[in-house]
Amino acid sequence: MAHVVDPRLRRFLAHHSASVEAEVEGDIAEARGLSPAERWRQLERLSGVLAWVGAGGTADRAKVLEHRDPPHPTYAAIVARLRGRRGR
Repeated sequence: MAHVVDPRLRRFLAHHSASVEAEVEGDIAEARGLSPAERWRQLERLSGVLAWVGAGGTADRAKVLEHRDPPHPTYAAIVARLRGRRGR
């Protein structure tokens, strides 16, 4: 039996895969041209920010640490449909 993928799911995955790839490339493109010393300075700055948040440097510390992005609006329907196929 051939595996059939809903075309809507295929489009969703293609769109989001391309979006994630572009986002990651945008995030790392700047770092590609940095020298090791420049990368080290960025790491030091990031470590300082993380230590500040970890030490309670913001009144919203708990809110910041507990935040989770909401799932995509179609997530529940996709998961329900996939779970429905599990027994087949």
